[in-house]
Amino acid sequence: MAVPDALAAAFADNNAAVFIGAGLSAGAGLPTWNALIDPLRPSISDCPDDATSIDVAQFYCNEFNNTDLVNLLKSRVGAGKGRPTPAHRIVVNELMLSRVYTTNFDCLLEDACKKLRPFERIYDDGAAASLDANPSSSTLRIVKLHGDFEQPA
Repeated sequence: MAVPDALAAAFADNNAAVFIGAGLSAGAGLPTWNALIDPLRPSISDCPDDATSIDVAQFYCNEFNNTDLVNLLKSRVGAGKGRPTPAHRIVVNELMLSRVYTTNFDCLLEDACKKLRPFERIYDDGAAASLDANPSSSTLRIVKLHGDFEQPA
């Protein structure tokens, strides 16, 4: 399958972005989203059998609180959990991206950047809204769509 010309041009012009989910960090031994959230089901009173993982996270916050959920997530995927894989290093250094969008709470992309290139972590709506459409900087912007442990709100 050939790469579309427009996509190849975006990468060549340093104007491409990728979306990264838990699968990338699973290679570093971290749990996928479902594996992270599903163990919470038994602790929730009357958790519906058909609740999605997103629902389970919300039910957990409703029954306990957001701080408890954040602390639980930190214990499973927070600092010191896992190390960047070759795939993380390829994403931050070899693809020459200007932006990466991720749902991951972990900091493996940031950890990979520390030795390879400057980065900026974007974790709130205000900062995301000010992203340049065509950045010229060599700084990688890592957009944390669900926030991160430094800014869990």
